[in-house]
Amino acid sequence: MTFKALPYLEASKGHIFTTSSMAGETPTSFTNLYTSTKHAVGNALSFYEMTFKALPYLEASKGHIFTTSSMGGEIPASFSSIYSSSKHAVNGFFYSLQQELLARQSPVGVTVGALGFIVTDDLDAILGEEKSLFPSFAQGDVHVCATGMMDS
Repeated sequence: MTFKALPYLEASKGHIFTTSSMAGETPTSFTNLYTSTKHAVGNALSFYEMTFKALPYLEASKGHIFTTSSMGGEIPASFSSIYSSSKHAVNGFFYSLQQELLARQSPVGVTVGALGFIVTDDLDAILGEEKSLFPSFAQGDVHVCATGMMDS
């Protein structure tokens, strides 16, 4: 199948790193550090590759890129150094791409949805009682979040 135009690209990828800290919960072996770092790099590189491949088609249709990322890339938190650094890379890539596209007057728009703590069923199961450690205003409902993204 060959595409001539692509109206929009929704770029989203997330990992929950079980050993995502370089301090505090320090990985106990090189394998854990390697695995966490591999996921972090993959998190960023997958966005880059997908965007570069889609960009000519987005330009042909005057399309839009909407990427979901994380507030962890904007405001890092304790025990999330690897996760936050990967999200910072993703956010920085799309903010820079947005400026490059504006500078060359490309018709492609870019929106970065740097979301906060969204309680999905999977995350709820992982956190269990620890979810109460997060203030209620920082816990977003996954259905409300999805509706907001679709409306944007």
